[in-house]
Amino acid sequence: MDEEVLRRVPLRCQLGHPCAQAATLIAGEDFAPAAELRRRFVRECTQEGQRTPKQPRRRTAAELLRSAEDLAEESRRVAAQRAAEEKARREREAAILRTKHLDEIAGREPGLWNEVENLISTKQPKSYDSAVELIVDLRDLAARKGKTDEFRTRLDAICMAHARKPSFLKRVRKAGL
Repeated sequence: MDEEVLRRVPLRCQLGHPCAQAATLIAGEDFAPAAELRRRFVRECTQEGQRTPKQPRRRTAAELLRSAEDLAEESRRVAAQRAAEEKARREREAAILRTKHLDEIAGREPGLWNEVENLISTKQPKSYDSAVELIVDLRDLAARKGKTDEFRTRLDAICMAHARKPSFLKRVRKAGL
């Protein structure tokens, strides 16, 4: 090492104050004490160099795992939030479409009740499904107009007239009617 550099860099002795004699020994010809002081000098410089704020502190495996778990949890939370927002959007769109559909069939209730009777009389499962869909539409229209009692009376009459059709009645119960 250059003697001038050694004099500029203060070494800390056991008491913590700079030692000019240490720099002299390191540059001198007495090798045993000089070698020991040189090792201490390099160790202290290296330790101080490791503490600089420029170098990030190394993380332990547990810290890395915890960080990975936190990131995964955040990712799951964001995905769940996106899914909830998407579901809410789809539900809003379905409600809008349902409202439009009910607006289109409003005022045609007598014809729809006749169509329900015709579909039930075919005794075909697909026709039963279509009849139940129309009955659900008629229920929603009745709820809109505040005529649920009239709807219930009409539906009860249909169910009694077709009491010998268990497949149809099962579909009516399944639809919550």
